[in-house]
Amino acid sequence: MNQLQTFVDQQEIIAQINKVGTAADSHKWEELKELFTDKVWLDYSSLSGIEGSETSKDEIINAWSQFLPGFQATHHMVTNHEVDIMGNEAKATSKVLALHYLPNQSNNNTWTVAGIYMHHLVKENGKWLIDKMTLQATIIDGNNDLPQLAQESKNS
Repeated sequence: MNQLQTFVDQQEIIAQINKVGTAADSHKWEELKELFTDKVWLDYSSLSGIEGSETSKDEIINAWSQFLPGFQATHHMVTNHEVDIMGNEAKATSKVLALHYLPNQSNNNTWTVAGIYMHHLVKENGKWLIDKMTLQATIIDGNNDLPQLAQESKNS
């Protein structure tokens, strides 16, 4: 692979990874469908304690669309990308800072998660798609009750 194509692929991969957070924050669920393969290995066990597993992109998007709108605002910032391309496959690591905001009676209105994202992507029909996504949470801070409050707020 020539240097220019490697650079172009790296930028496309970084853009795909960044779009996950921006589309989720703006609740653009249809845009998210364009970023993943049909089946995705998703592992948030460092945050949830639930073992990672293969699931459909539709199930991921459905879960996020039920969870994230319960917050008044979310902000996922993904930075410091390192991309390694091997033909039509790529591995990428990046830093993530996810801020979740929901005013509540405790006045402890934020829940923050920081860590490292590890993505695996495949190039299908000329487009890089995410087929594995793992979060290695390193900091979980703020109001740990906020996810439950967000779910209750969404359901009320």
